[in-house]
Amino acid sequence: MEVELSRELLTDAPTEMLLIMALCALGMVARHRVVPDDRSLWNPWVNKLPPALAEEVRYAWDEGERRIAEGGESERIVVRPSSPNFRQTPIQLPPIEALSLLGRPLQVVLENGRNDRAFLLAFADRATREAIVYAEDAGWLAFEMGGGIGEIALRIESALGAKDDQIFRTMYLSDSDAREAGALSDEASRVQASLATLGATFARYPSHFGRVLARRAAENYAPPSAVLTWARDAAGLDAWRLIAEAKSPAERARLAIGAGTAGSARRRLLAAVALGELPTHLRGFIDMKHGREREDAIRTDDAVWNALDEYQKAALRDGFGGSFSVEFYGSQTELSDETKEISGFLGKILERL
Repeated sequence: MEVELSRELLTDAPTEMLLIMALCALGMVARHRVVPDDRSLWNPWVNKLPPALAEEVRYAWDEGERRIAEGGESERIVVRPSSPNFRQTPIQLPPIEALSLLGRPLQVVLENGRNDRAFLLAFADRATREAIVYAEDAGWLAFEMGGGIGEIALRIESALGAKDDQIFRTMYLSDSDAREAGALSDEASRVQASLATLGATFARYPSHFGRVLARRAAENYAPPSAVLTWARDAAGLDAWRLIAEAKSPAERARLAIGAGTAGSARRRLLAAVALGELPTHLRGFIDMKHGREREDAIRTDDAVWNALDEYQKAALRDGFGGSFSVEFYGSQTELSDETKEISGFLGKILERL
């Protein structure tokens, strides 16, 4: 976050020197970008400090100015002797409230902490991935298990009554569970409504506090080309032959009858070929884990399933398996995000760190 020290702090009686020093320390360790509003007005204050301490404060400010000039967008806070105000941009806080906010780790609440973390990092570019992992290791960022979409809905609803600094150090990500475009599940609709309420309450866009994925689930963002490479590598020597056969009308009809055992390398490869053939409005809402049905429950609705040809139905009938997300995303880096949803969410994490 970007932290501006207001000149009003210099005339405040008494000057909260220790708190200002603590804020500068957060800048020196590169946790936040800490800068004075006018260095010429702050220099007399710095010059009264012991030389070694003054040098560290100047270094913190130099680094803050450099990172502001070279870095991306960052949420701003103005530190001044005033009442806390989270309902404006930039946020205005007195030193003690600013230190409380800035010292908290950013919590990112996910439906499944392990799988969804792997999902996010798989789409991060190298610099973003390194920044996120570094922040995790330093204790500045924590991905938290939400316990499913229902629990996330309850947590956001209860967050509406939480303290402002807690609200501003928490983000949420959930699936839509949509069976077709725009048809969010009831619980996903609750999450979206709560995010909108948070945004309106604090004069921010709902995306400031989190996101409900537009596609059905995290698995539906897997780029087909990357899925094909992943499945091809597991299929071994027969991979290229199977891919070629899946492109031949005659062989394709045969494969529709003999697609192989659910969960086998052969079936996954044929499913990956089929996935790459689907337009976005189908690929985004098929059940990637379980395919058509599971335990007699229809998992992919007729509107999507009936648009598939016989080969695609045979190949995708059982999906890619319940462990697809962790197996696929856990092995991927720098995936292309055709929707820009994931890159936008990652950018918001960096902005609010």
